[in-house]
Amino acid sequence: MLLLTRCCLAGTIDPNINDSKHIEYGSKHKCVQRLKCDSTIASCVIIQPNIALTAAHLIVDAKNPTVLLDNNKEIKIKNVVFPEKFLHNKDKIRLSDFDVAICHLDGDIDLDYFPKLFEEHDELDSVCGIAGFGITGKYNSSQRVYDGKRRAGSNIIDKVDSFTLECSVDGGRKTSLEFLISPGDNGGGLFIDKKLAGINSLVYTYSKDKNPNSDLKDRSVHVRISKHVVWIKSCIKIFKQIDELEAANVRY
Repeated sequence: MLLLTRCCLAGTIDPNINDSKHIEYGSKHKCVQRLKCDSTIASCVIIQPNIALTAAHLIVDAKNPTVLLDNNKEIKIKNVVFPEKFLHNKDKIRLSDFDVAICHLDGDIDLDYFPKLFEEHDELDSVCGIAGFGITGKYNSSQRVYDGKRRAGSNIIDKVDSFTLECSVDGGRKTSLEFLISPGDNGGGLFIDKKLAGINSLVYTYSKDKNPNSDLKDRSVHVRISKHVVWIKSCIKIFKQIDELEAANVRY
């Protein structure tokens, strides 16, 4: 079987479920916002007023990345940190294992809720919520559209590797709002019990059409937050120190 990957650009959904339910569920994930990287629109997750997580591949070469809010206000990203193994892949590891970036924003985002980080290692078989912006459609059809709306759905994590979580829509247990990330959802979030457990990374396929278009034969890959949580927290601590120094200089 041929395995291909595609970076995900909002997700494909069950043909028996009305899309309005996914838009409604998406409205409950305000922590997931649009990420603007030059001419590309994808997703990110706001975990603190001026801290966001996203997929590293989206932002590594971006010149002027910003977070684009629901009111279309843009907030610049002034610092970005990547895992060393993403930048220097000497051991030829899977880049999806380390496809996460921490963004330090040039201003605060006011939200009612910021998700905590999922720190346990029991993600397998958990029901999860997934949210993002981008292309959408029915997963039993090849038709896809982009309308820039935030959508969310659910799935069950049916595979866990050392650094990634995987979901599918082909067989097995189904959820009431079955959802698979699709090209715009990349950089968005996968949540377990309202905690951020994964960053949407990519889709791969085993289908004969060799096209990872988020249909029944495709699988989604999400960076496993629980394996990166210590690194994430250490970077956030550094960003806070930078903020304190900048504030001190302003007062001086």
